[in-house]
Amino acid sequence: MSEPKMTSIDHQNYENAELVEDYVTSNKLEPAEVMIFMKYRDEIVGRRVMDIGCGAGRVTSYLSRWAGHTVGVDFSSVMIEHCRRALPDIEFVCCNVRDLRSSYPARSVDVAVFTFNGIDTLSHEDRLTSFAGLHEVLAPNGLLIFSTHNRRYRLAREEPRLRFSRNPFTLLSLGLRYVRETLNHRARVPFQRETQEYALINDIAHEFRMVHYYIDRETQRRQLASVGFRLLEVYGEDGRVLEGDDDDSASGSLYYVARSV
Repeated sequence: MSEPKMTSIDHQNYENAELVEDYVTSNKLEPAEVMIFMKYRDEIVGRRVMDIGCGAGRVTSYLSRWAGHTVGVDFSSVMIEHCRRALPDIEFVCCNVRDLRSSYPARSVDVAVFTFNGIDTLSHEDRLTSFAGLHEVLAPNGLLIFSTHNRRYRLAREEPRLRFSRNPFTLLSLGLRYVRETLNHRARVPFQRETQEYALINDIAHEFRMVHYYIDRETQRRQLASVGFRLLEVYGEDGRVLEGDDDDSASGSLYYVARSV
C-alpha cells in the first residue's frame, strides 16, 4: 500500500502566523541539544553551519555565537520573515530541505542541524531524499545533528482525552480543546500507518493536527548508512547517551549525531 500524502496538510499549519508565537515562546535549548552542542563545540566554532527547519530561530541564534557563518533555512515564509526581523544579523533563506541540492553547492556546509523533529513532517520518500541531499551539501566528515520521533515511545499512540478542573471556566476551555483534538484526530486517522521500517502517527502536536514519522534507533542507523552517514551517538530527551539496548521508551524524541563519510 502506498503511503498517504499528509505532508502538504501538515505544512499548511506552519504558514499560520499565529503559530510563530508558539515557537517564539520556546526559546531555550533542550537538554540533549545542550549536551550535543557542548560535546561537538570544537566542530562548530568557526565553521559553516546550517540550521534546517529553523522555525523562529531558537537554535539558530545559539549556533551563530560560535559558527563562522550561520544560515537558517525553513520552508515556511512566515517563519523566515519573523527571523529576518528578529535576528537581522543572521542569514535566513526560505528553502525546502528536499531541494537543498538545487540551492546549495556540494560540500558547502560543515555542520547541518535539523532539530525539533522537523524531518518527521516529510513522507518516507522525501525523508530519504532529504538525507541524501544533506550528505551532498555537507563537507567530508561533516556533522549531521537531528532529532526524530521515537517509535518505541510508550505514549506515542496516545489519543485525545478529556481533562478535568474544579474551575468551571477552565473546565469549559478543556472541554472545547478536547472537541477540537477529537475532530482533528478523527480526520487524520486514515493517514496513520504501521510498516516494518517506520510508523506514521497522529500525535498530540498542535492539538492532533499533525501526522508524524516515527522510527526506532537501529532502523534509523541503517537509513543513515544507506545514504552515506555513519552514526556516532544517540541521545535521549534528558541528554543521556543511549547505548546498545538501553531503554528509550521514556523519550518521545531521540537526538542523533552522524558523520558524513
